[in-house]
Amino acid sequence: MERRTRLRAGSCQAHVNGACPCLSGSTTLAYNAQNQLIYRNDPAGNIIEPVYDDAGREIHRKVTTLAGGFDGDVRRITTAYDTSGRVSTVGQYDNATPGSGSIVDEVKFTYEAWGNLDTFEQDHNSAVGAGGSVDDYEVSYSYAKATDGRHSVRRSTMTTPSGNVITYNYAGNGNLHDWEANRVTQVKDGGVVLAHYDYNGGGHVVGIDLREPDVFDVVYSGSSFPELDRHNRVISDTWTKDLGTDVDFYDVDITYEDDGTISRTEDNVWVGRDVAYTHDGLKRLTAAEEGTWNGSSITA
Repeated sequence: MERRTRLRAGSCQAHVNGACPCLSGSTTLAYNAQNQLIYRNDPAGNIIEPVYDDAGREIHRKVTTLAGGFDGDVRRITTAYDTSGRVSTVGQYDNATPGSGSIVDEVKFTYEAWGNLDTFEQDHNSAVGAGGSVDDYEVSYSYAKATDGRHSVRRSTMTTPSGNVITYNYAGNGNLHDWEANRVTQVKDGGVVLAHYDYNGGGHVVGIDLREPDVFDVVYSGSSFPELDRHNRVISDTWTKDLGTDVDFYDVDITYEDDGTISRTEDNVWVGRDVAYTHDGLKRLTAAEEGTWNGSSITA
């Protein structure tokens, strides 16, 4: 069973029929009985055909027709899964037919006993682990069991291709309960703190301090949260460079509609960068007008 849909450029109208040829300025889509995309013919004439296994997982994405003027280095993306159904490898090939052609590049995922990602490997020019390859890169992770608060297995370190060991700290001293709640307090490279995070009682991030560039974003002041509304939504977002006299390089106020959609953003750093958003009855964005907000409308 196959279902085809034609999308006309500019009209956004869909037509469903048994056999719809791809006309100029239209895109043809075909689906299988599980409503999975199996065919796409774009206005330029490129044809992409995904292939699925018996479990409904995509195993190949083939470029069966390549239009002129498009890069053809990659003609197929092949995904393999382990016995637990997790993605194991993703490789790109220069031939659309499975089992044919040469591999262009590949990434590989290996998991530890708890199901967490153990290693991520990548080769820019061939298969991961290919003989003679000099472009293999690996990122590995370690985990520790948390027995206080919420019992879980959480990430403790990440080792980068350069050998740097990044440590995730969960503070539990003083009034902090990140240890029990499994919230990362600091990210460190050796003994150097790269980032520090603060949370409110609901677990929302309310403070970010990036130590290397010396910039921070804080939405609280003392025991209050003036930059959050009563729904814990950010209504004023400010990034500051930590200098002798601090400089706000990003400062935007956000206004929401009653249904939660953003209706307006006002840029307090750059003139003429305010934006008013219009949505339809289904909360879909229909227009965004940029300029200067004068209190009731956008002006040029």
